[in-house]
Amino acid sequence: MEKVSIYPNNKVTQGLIRFRELLNIEIKSVIDFVFDVGKDAQEILDGEKSGIMIMNEVDEALEGVDTLLLNEEGTPLAHFQDFYFENELDKKWRLVVETAFNKGKKIISSHNIYSKKTLDWLSEKKIKIDFPEPIEKENIEKKYFENLKNDYKTKNMTRIGIYGTRSCIGKFTTQQMLFKELRKKRKVKTIITEPTAFLFKDTYPLYSTIPLSQYENTAYLRKLVEEEDKNETEYFIFSDQGSVVLDFGLGWYMTKLSYLKGFHPDKVIIIADYRDDEVLEKMITFFKVFSNIDKPMAVLIPDRVEKEYGIYEKKTEEEMKQRKKEIKEKFNISTVEIIRDIDKVAQTILN
Repeated sequence: MEKVSIYPNNKVTQGLIRFRELLNIEIKSVIDFVFDVGKDAQEILDGEKSGIMIMNEVDEALEGVDTLLLNEEGTPLAHFQDFYFENELDKKWRLVVETAFNKGKKIISSHNIYSKKTLDWLSEKKIKIDFPEPIEKENIEKKYFENLKNDYKTKNMTRIGIYGTRSCIGKFTTQQMLFKELRKKRKVKTIITEPTAFLFKDTYPLYSTIPLSQYENTAYLRKLVEEEDKNETEYFIFSDQGSVVLDFGLGWYMTKLSYLKGFHPDKVIIIADYRDDEVLEKMITFFKVFSNIDKPMAVLIPDRVEKEYGIYEKKTEEEMKQRKKEIKEKFNISTVEIIRDIDKVAQTILN
């Protein structure tokens, strides 16, 4: 996999476009049938042209590539089913996949495919889709399980955990922006929990789509922390999925606690939405109770929020200024910034 076309133009794909210099692939095109067709995929994010165009002509988009990367699994998430079926995106997913298959392109999906209907269709068409390699459990040595009762004290390294009050709020963007800032002056590594982690250089994957057990999560993270500390990595950055305090059942909480126990951050950054004061308060309490973090070193806010699938509301300068003021006063947090101003947070960390 060297030259890639990606379907569709969703937030996962936009994360790859935004940080494509950190990837081990070359993105040649993006396929989409709804959003920003005919536009430059980078320009819609930050105004900079990349030459990577968003196309709805599948044959054209697949020219000169060896791989089709799928960043959704052909079935909708619960919160945008109406949109998905109104735009016949299930049929269009199949069109993209079958066209790539007929052209002899390798097909990789960053997400697992669970739908029996979709799996039956793939089987009928004899289409093979590859998935990211799972983390090898046998590579997690026994000693990391035996030492879990004691927290590991790093000698050279600061562990930074990035968490959010909800999904789709900018945790991964914050992680990668902070990584780019800190590595200008220091040795930095990341642990990526996005399903596209396998596409990034100089990182470790912890796939939420290919989960280890809770104990294996903890041991795997402990292994990475100890190894990178011995390698004299100065900053290790972990970004979580979803939120640590939203109620998705016992399994969700256990997984979040396993991440926290294994990584054991020294500093915490929380990304907060504009209407999430209650969740933010719970998160601050969560870290007080379950870690040695008395309060987050910083709270960051996005400059745009997703209102519907693929539809974003840009916040005005006044709205962002007011939200920063609210968080500082209500939660007594001294460092409150917009995600795009991550350089200010990086300077605080370095100092």
